[in-house]
Amino acid sequence: MTEVLEVSGIKSFTEKVLRSPQPVIVDFYATWCASCRRIHPLLEQLATTLEDNLRLVRVNVEVGDNTNLSAQYGVYSLPTVLLFIDGRVTEQVQNITTFAKLKTNIEQFLTVKA
Repeated sequence: MTEVLEVSGIKSFTEKVLRSPQPVIVDFYATWCASCRRIHPLLEQLATTLEDNLRLVRVNVEVGDNTNLSAQYGVYSLPTVLLFIDGRVTEQVQNITTFAKLKTNIEQFLTVKA
């Protein structure tokens, strides 16, 4: 199973997301957010399915500098999932209801990069 990386602060975010050689799904979440808890297994499943092509990073918006990160990337509702390729946001995925929908949304951007 793919390791889910937790980000704590801007330095960690820069290292694990912006400088990543592979695409990164960033899950902005909060511990109190029921929808965040509901989609997390779908994100883990996607990361496992695409583990050679994708990294999964979680950002708890309630912790330290992470509040600044969420503001910087326009995260105003939770959960918010962003796909970063080459250090830039290429897709914002909302209304994740099924694994198939999530996988289709992400794969189309991974195909464009290839």
